[in-house]
Amino acid sequence: MLACTLGEDFEPNVVAPEQQVTAGNGPGGSLANGAAGASDTASSCASDEDCGAGEACVDGACQQPEACTSLDEVSACPLQLCPGPNCPDNSSASCSDDVQNGDETGIDCGGSCPDSCAAAAPTCQDQQRNQDESAVDCGGSCANKCAQGQACREDADCSSPLLCSPTTRVCTEISCADGQQNGNEILVDCGGGTCPGCPLGTACVNGSDCASAICALGACRASPLCEDDEQNGTETDVDCGGPDPGCQRCADGATCSVDGDCARDDCAQGICISCQDSVQNGGESDVDCGGANPGCARCALGRDCALDRDCQSGNCSGGVCVAFSCDDNQQNGNETGVDCGGNGAGCARCPDGSGCRAGADCASGLCSGNVCVSCDDDTRNGVESDVDCGGAGSCARCAPGLRCTADGDCASGACVDGSCCGGNQGDCTRCAERLSPNIDCDAPQAGQDSTGVVNCRAFLQCLASNPAVCATRNSPGCSGDNQAADACPHNDYGGNAGTGLTRANQVLQNAGCQL
Repeated sequence: MLACTLGEDFEPNVVAPEQQVTAGNGPGGSLANGAAGASDTASSCASDEDCGAGEACVDGACQQPEACTSLDEVSACPLQLCPGPNCPDNSSASCSDDVQNGDETGIDCGGSCPDSCAAAAPTCQDQQRNQDESAVDCGGSCANKCAQGQACREDADCSSPLLCSPTTRVCTEISCADGQQNGNEILVDCGGGTCPGCPLGTACVNGSDCASAICALGACRASPLCEDDEQNGTETDVDCGGPDPGCQRCADGATCSVDGDCARDDCAQGICISCQDSVQNGGESDVDCGGANPGCARCALGRDCALDRDCQSGNCSGGVCVAFSCDDNQQNGNETGVDCGGNGAGCARCPDGSGCRAGADCASGLCSGNVCVSCDDDTRNGVESDVDCGGAGSCARCAPGLRCTADGDCASGACVDGSCCGGNQGDCTRCAERLSPNIDCDAPQAGQDSTGVVNCRAFLQCLASNPAVCATRNSPGCSGDNQAADACPHNDYGGNAGTGLTRANQVLQNAGCQL
C-alpha cells in the first residue's frame, strides 16, 4: 500500500471524536465528514464476524475497510483516501498500460502485478562483474583483458605482458624477484634471457639461461664439455670433433665423422688421418702422397698413382708416376694441349684451336678463352674486331670499312659508327672531319660566317649519310644541280660557290679524300 505526502498548505479538517464514529445497526461507519453512501451510525462489534458484509471490526465498531479511524492514521489509508492536493491519482494504474506506475518496479511488472520483471542480459560492457568475468567487464570470456591491479584467475585474464599473480590473484608486472616462475623464466626468477642465470644442473636452452653462461646437453654446467676428459655431447672423440666450434679438431687416429672433425681435414673410414703419419691411408695413392687431399704432397717418380694429378710429373702411366714427354700423344704433365704448351720439357707451342692458359702456350702468341687463336686463320676469333685484325692482341690494324670498337682497331686511327675510316673514297668522305688534321668547317676562323659553317657541316653529314651514291663528293647522283634526283644537291647548302661548300671541299682535300 502506498503512503501519501501532505502538502505544506494543507490543514486537515479536525473532527471531534464523538463525530468520527457512531454506533448503529446500519452499514459500517465512516469519517465525520462522511464518505459517500455511509450511514450516520456504526454497529458495535467484538470481531469482524459481528459486522456486515465487506465490513471490518475496528476499535469495537464495524467499518468499511477503506475508511480511516483517525486523521492521525492517514498513512494507513488507501491511496485514494489520501487528503491534500499533492497526492497522486492512481485510480487509472494497471498492469497492462505500458507505463511504470502504481507499485510496479518495471513497466507493467513487479510490485502487485502478476508478472515479475526479467533481469537484463549481462554483457562485457554493463559496468558489472558478471558472467565469468574476473573483474568488471574484463577477463574470462570477455575480449577485454584486465589491467594491472585488477582481479584475475589466470594469466589469460590479464593484458600483455602482465601475469596473474598466484598469491594475490591480481594482474601484476613480471618480475625477476616475485618468487614465481613466470614470463620466459626457466626456473623461479631466473633464466629466459631477461632474469639472472640459473644454478648448475638447471635445464637450459642456451648459455644465457645459466649463471655459468654454459649450457651443454640441456643443462647448466660449470665448464664446457670439450674440457671434461670425456666423449660427450656432439664430440666424435674425447673433447674433440663435432659441430661445436669450441671443441678442438681431432688428432690423427681419433674417431671422426667428416673431414671437418680432423685437425688435418681428412677423415677416412671414420678415422682422422694425415699425410705425415707414414701410413698409406685416406685417399692417398701411396704413403703420404697423392689422392684428392690437396694437403698431401704429389708423388715422386716411381710411386703409385691412380691419376695424373697424383704425380709430381703430372704423368701417371700404368699406375706409376713417370716423367712425361712431348711425343707420347697424350696431354699430360703441364701441357695445355696434346704434346704442346705448358712450361716444362720444352714442348712445342700449340697451334690454333689447342688449349692454352696464356699467349706463351700458343704458336700465334694469342690465347683467347683458353684456346689458341691467330691473326691469319681467316676467322674472326680471340679479341679481333674483324677477321684477323684489330683487337688488343698482336693482329694487324684493320683497313678502312672493317669493323672496329675503338680507334686503336683501325690503321687510320679513326673508328666512326663501328667501322674504320680511311682510303680516299666512301670511308674517307664520311670521316672527313675526323681525318682532316688542321682544317674543319670552322675554318678560316671560328665564329665567322655562321651560315657557311652550318652549310659546311650539313653538307658533310649528308655525304656521310649516303655512302652508296656519295663515295666521292662529285659522284653522279650525289651533289649535282638536280634538286629532285641528287642525294645532296649543292644548292641546298649555299651552292658550289658558297662559303659552306668551299669549306667542305677544303676539309675533304685536307683529309686526302677524292672529290
